[in-house]
Amino acid sequence: MKLSTKSAAALIALLAASTVGGVYVSADEASEAAEAEAAKTIKSDGRVEIGNAKDTGDDLKKTLDPETSGYLVQPGKTNGLDQMVVNTKKGPMKIERVPNFDFGKIEPQANDVFQYAKDYDYKKNVAAKDQPEDLKDVKRGAIIQFADVRNDQFGYTVKASMSEQFKNAENKMLAGSTILLNHGIMKAEDTNENKVPTTFKTGDLKLVEGTDGLNGAAVEVVTAAATEGKGRFVVEYGQSGTFDKTDKFAGIGADEKDSADKSVQLMIPNKTASNMAKGNYTAKITWTIGATE
Repeated sequence: MKLSTKSAAALIALLAASTVGGVYVSADEASEAAEAEAAKTIKSDGRVEIGNAKDTGDDLKKTLDPETSGYLVQPGKTNGLDQMVVNTKKGPMKIERVPNFDFGKIEPQANDVFQYAKDYDYKKNVAAKDQPEDLKDVKRGAIIQFADVRNDQFGYTVKASMSEQFKNAENKMLAGSTILLNHGIMKAEDTNENKVPTTFKTGDLKLVEGTDGLNGAAVEVVTAAATEGKGRFVVEYGQSGTFDKTDKFAGIGADEKDSADKSVQLMIPNKTASNMAKGNYTAKITWTIGATE
């Protein structure tokens, strides 16, 4: 059957229309409606450039409390000796804090001598971090704090060594003496959700002298694999009497409650202990952090 010209025009008009709510709308009208709806939304860009990492962001006052998440501690002095050494140099991977060890006074004797380092009397911030005046006295063990924020680089090792044996002002050494660390725990800063390094020397960390009392062998303290260890972490050897692993602690290690003054031990062998000159002796402990090869 042939369609008349009039019928064909009507059919074309019908095919070019759509139905909206029972009302026929032309294709042009539908397109305009869609565009009007799209005009209600627009997207913009957010842009940031990440530069080369230059420092870990350490403000030199941010010593993490290793026993309770979300808190800081402030070191002081023990018998005139700074309890902690703060690294003031800048770098994207660094040791931020290390402890000084005070072993007190020892007298010569015809035995091997074993002497523990004193624990640390710190001030703990018990309120918000921006209110450091709200403090209380706490006991803590030996604290080591480190961080890694390198761009697209992963894996490192923290090491310790006795770089100089104990010696006095006349260069007389306590030959053969060693330092042993035990009861180690480690945790991330409370805002750091990166994985804690799983290789950690929690005990039997023995520091020994090298040839002529210099450059003793370095011992691995922490090793971070490629998927671990970014951000800031804190280690403590020896815990306070109030340490509660179930209360605000989210870390790993071989904790021992009330061990803060029984975890860092000096040993002087009989041969040296029976023949020691009077005076003050100082050793040098070197702490390093380096990229995994």
